[in-house]
Amino acid sequence: MILVVALVLLATQVAWCILSREHRAKFLRTLAMLLALIAVAHVIASPLRPMQDEVPSRPRELADRPVALGFRREPMRVLTQLFEEVRYGHKASEPRRELAGRLGRTAVVLRAQREAIPLRRAWDEIEGGEWPPHPALAAVLRPCDIRTPPLRRGDHLRTVDRAVSALWNYAQGGKLDDR
Repeated sequence: MILVVALVLLATQVAWCILSREHRAKFLRTLAMLLALIAVAHVIASPLRPMQDEVPSRPRELADRPVALGFRREPMRVLTQLFEEVRYGHKASEPRRELAGRLGRTAVVLRAQREAIPLRRAWDEIEGGEWPPHPALAAVLRPCDIRTPPLRRGDHLRTVDRAVSALWNYAQGGKLDDR
């Protein structure tokens, strides 16, 4: 902000020496409007700075943080989106990918806390097909696997139900079994 004001003052002095009297008034009005816009932008952006400081600057830092950033939306909207992802997952790949991302983030954090492994390793093992051993959870976490045929509506809902139950059991200290 200070650098911008200094550059504006320098430009003012240079323009003052170059411009004739009739153009100076127009220049001063334009300069005043520019400074007002800079001040308004500064006031508007000030509350956003703490939120920007929370987001890591490098992707590696984001991958190593167990805090799920970006869930500051109102609960009803989040629940509605989750419902739509589950409901329309049998028809389109986009809702399946969104649901896989949500459940995948949950599974990664649970596994990293429980097995004391880095988050990046847990995520890489999910993407590589090495984890989880639970077939329904694996089908939900890797929906775009070409080898997996698309599920019918009833199969999709049963698979999501079994996957969420397995994650719930795992979060409560149980094992990932197919019960």
